Amino acid sequence: MSRREKAPAAVSSSRDCAAAERAAAAVVAAALLLAPPGRTAGAQGAELDPLAAMPRFDQYDPPSTLVVPGRPVARARYPFVDVHSHQPDMPEQDLRPLLAAMDEMGMAVMVNLSGRGFREIERGDGSRDFDVQAGEYLRRAMANVARTAPARFAVFTNVSFEGVGAEGWAAGAVRQLEEDVAAGAQGLSPGEFAPPAGRFPGPLRPILGTHGLPAVLLPSPDGHDGEARETRYSGLQPTYQRPV
Repeated sequence: MSRREKAPAAVSSSRDCAAAERAAAAVVAAALLLAPPGRTAGAQGAELDPLAAMPRFDQYDPPSTLVVPGRPVARARYPFVDVHSHQPDMPEQDLRPLLAAMDEMGMAVMVNLSGRGFREIERGDGSRDFDVQAGEYLRRAMANVARTAPARFAVFTNVSFEGVGAEGWAAGAVRQLEEDVAAGAQGLSPGEFAPPAGRFPGPLRPILGTHGLPAVLLPSPDGHDGEARETRYSGLQPTYQRPV
């Protein structure tokens, strides 16, 4: 058989080897992703956590693999409002770099939906969850905004839903919301820890209506953990009213 006749077989064999290598790499990658944290065997038998080296969500900025002709638009033609942002440290944050970035892109106003801030809590049964910060957190955030650029930021507060449905919760939530509005809060964002849609606590509606303040509700009826949330808030009567 001539050398020319043998060539196709050699090429086919090379392709098969490459495909086998890619398949093996895919299996290894899948094993690393599916392994429980802290159970991935590393060099010399050391246990490594494959998630430990992953960046935080707000730091994750991978290069785009989509390469197409385009014309990047760095600035809006008209001033706009960002109605959904989370500033995790507004009481202490230097807002000047943020203002510079807003000016560069043409953003007129930014709405911070985390005005109260959140903290991790541990219940008596050992379970962990998140709850809002104390009122001092919001007051310091409002003071920072007032010093820097009061017309450029709208700060929405957050209500504690810890113990929601229990006796006394409604009165406490109403009192907290009234205090936050007096401190300068410009709206309410129940957030991901609030009851599912259709079960928005009725006692809070009149306060928002009295002060003419908006409330931001999640579009999803289930949020991030539908079954657990539906069980937790099952004591609330559905309130299918026109949104405030």
